[in-house]
Amino acid sequence: MVASHSIRLLKRATGITDLWNHHVQFCTTTCANALPFEIAEDGRGHWVAKEKQGLIGGVFRSRKDALRFALFEVAGDGASARVLPPTGS
Repeated sequence: MVASHSIRLLKRATGITDLWNHHVQFCTTTCANALPFEIAEDGRGHWVAKEKQGLIGGVFRSRKDALRFALFEVAGDGASARVLPPTGS
């Protein structure tokens, strides 16, 4: 009940009648401009996910968590998230 009331208020406030199609258009635009992420293990065994320009990123305990974060940030575009090989130190 609360969700349907919120949707009605959102429609009334924005004037958008078809929220689903508006959301799909938004995601398509976001995916087209996705920032490339690089994921690598640091010297302490932590996994670092970082956008190439350094604007967005995080340090994670596992590779899986770092990859999950990067994929979330690029809206699921797997081509924009890449795991770098170990440096061999």
